[in-house]
Amino acid sequence: YGNAKNFLNSAKEQIESALKLEPENSHFKNNLKRIEAKLNAFSNS
Repeated sequence: YGNAKNFLNSAKEQIESALKLEPENSHFKNNLKRIEAKLNAFSNS
């Protein structure tokens, strides 16, 4: 279980840094936000 949590946290960090780069492509940005929301829901359950 700990490994899954570490994986989720590092995935979220990668998404956050990708969003900080302000992707020009808004479709890409929306996908990242959707993935991040799924990860958040997953890690809170």
